Amino acid sequence: ASVFPGHTVSIRARLRNRSYERLRQQLWRFYRLEINTLDQVPPIFIYQFLIERILPSTMERPIDHYVWDIAGNKGIERTGLETMERQFELAGRLDLDWQIRSLLGIARSPRRFKRKIMDMVDSYREERLPALYQASKKQLGPYRKLMLYDRNRAMFQSMLTFIRDRPALIAVGAAHLWGAYGLIRLLKQDGYRVSPWWG
Repeated sequence: ASVFPGHTVSIRARLRNRSYERLRQQLWRFYRLEINTLDQVPPIFIYQFLIERILPSTMERPIDHYVWDIAGNKGIERTGLETMERQFELAGRLDLDWQIRSLLGIARSPRRFKRKIMDMVDSYREERLPALYQASKKQLGPYRKLMLYDRNRAMFQSMLTFIRDRPALIAVGAAHLWGAYGLIRLLKQDGYRVSPWWG
């Protein structure tokens, strides 16, 4: 049985032996990732591992990791807008064949994948939220409502429990901020004033 709720079928079981072996070789050759050790992991999570493999080693740690550690060292209360169980449940609702097709495409076209990710990194550094939002929305294909719009609403409801009666620092992926269903708009619609902080 898989350790991921809702995900009990292996990637290998969905592919012919030749296709699986080609996938294994490509992922190792281009990303130094051994798929055999991740066979029971939903491909949507493997996608994140691949991103970590191609990001420059000189890049700074994600700011949310940095802030999380600082808060822990100071004994400040920490929690997440989403639980791991919720993320696993969402992964279980994504069609496995769709996830595998996406993974096969990434394995076949490493240069294209790297270019897309680095374009998103540039958009993040240059604070181009609309570009980040559009790129993320495109990647999610038929699941943009489930994985972006609905998640934004759920995260917004979690945010309200923290910000209504106390100051809070909340970190979310930049792609969740923009758009008609983005967190910025949801906050404004609820009467909050939203403005950028320049440090």
